[in-house]
Amino acid sequence: MPIRTLIVDDEAPARRELRFLLEKLPECQVIGEACSGEEALDFLSTHTVDVLFLDIQMHDMDGLMVARRLLEQGRLPFVVFATAFDAYALQAFEVRALDYLLKPFDPQRLETTWQQIQERMLHPRGLEEQLGQLRSLLLSKSDSNHEPKDHGQVEADPPSPRLFRCVAANKNGKMLLVDTAKILYATVEGRKAVVKVDDERLELNLTLQELEDRLDANQFCRTHRAYLVNISAIREIIPWFNGAYNLILHDQSEVPVSRHYAKALKELLGL
Repeated sequence: MPIRTLIVDDEAPARRELRFLLEKLPECQVIGEACSGEEALDFLSTHTVDVLFLDIQMHDMDGLMVARRLLEQGRLPFVVFATAFDAYALQAFEVRALDYLLKPFDPQRLETTWQQIQERMLHPRGLEEQLGQLRSLLLSKSDSNHEPKDHGQVEADPPSPRLFRCVAANKNGKMLLVDTAKILYATVEGRKAVVKVDDERLELNLTLQELEDRLDANQFCRTHRAYLVNISAIREIIPWFNGAYNLILHDQSEVPVSRHYAKALKELLGL
């Protein structure tokens, strides 16, 4: 069964490259190309499309807006964002994106995505269930941080920093969404933050400071200029020399606490 596919990108070389790769894939039928968001919406108003390969940053409207309009109209096909920017992964899944590919395109990665598309075409209900679960995870808020207060008079709270329930990590060329509550600690390799989750170390496209800004300060604490730790993962605190400490986590990982950060950690732990 042909899978009708539309490519949307404001750069002609990117459209040509993606078309060349897609037309090698089984059952893929590229029925059109669009060079802008408006052109894509016009095309989709008169054509039935199964899969939309959609760039994000375009000159007239971004791909996220295109997807939101289609979602609001109840006519959103399967969407794969194909972009040079990795900063929009969470927003992409909010509009039910099936996948998120980074340029330049990796043929093997594209083939894996296409296999997912074929599977979803055969079992669309399973897709809806998975997307619903993922969307709920991404959009959920921390109730403990936003419980209403009843003091007889409601006072406006100062705006709080935006906290993220998930961060995007790189794994074997794929974009993996990581629940921040599962992060044991974070450190740096080069300029990028690396997080320890279960038995894996995953690289983020964030600096350690950018990651810290996205995390709950009541849950994660800076222990060293190169380390953040999830305080719920701490099992032991071992005094070290000159007022420093070593933390032993539940998975036996060791995280240093420099003297400079020791006081803040002890205050957070109530020590």
